[in-house]
Amino acid sequence: MGKRTAAGALLLCACVLAGCNDNPTDNPDEFAIGVVELRVGRQIARASEQGVEGRITLPIGDTIGSVVFFDVFGEEVNIQGDRDRNVVITSGNEAIVTWTRLNKVTGMITALTAGTTMLSITISHEDHNDFAPRPIPIEVFGQLP
Repeated sequence: MGKRTAAGALLLCACVLAGCNDNPTDNPDEFAIGVVELRVGRQIARASEQGVEGRITLPIGDTIGSVVFFDVFGEEVNIQGDRDRNVVITSGNEAIVTWTRLNKVTGMITALTAGTTMLSITISHEDHNDFAPRPIPIEVFGQLP
């Protein structure tokens, strides 16, 4: 093996070993997530790292919600069976809305009081996020019965 070939192989190994190469957003030829949809009844809001389309409007009370992920080509990605990644959903204001996880992609949205907040949906792996789109706006209306 020549000196140039050995140096190239060493450089390639160093690049591969330096950091987490499992992040699907690092290589769009893999299954890079491009969009997440939050589905609540017939309402759908879509979020990406660039922006958000739509909002979810809820009455006070409990509602089932689910998230669906799509790759950069618009194909649905089934993350339910992916043991290495975790879907994390958090409310910007838990005095207005909370999310209680039922499984990896489904949860109970509890609308507690009228107001507006955001739900953040991320895919995490070990100590970092693989996908972190913009938060989705949630508007709650009504009064407690």
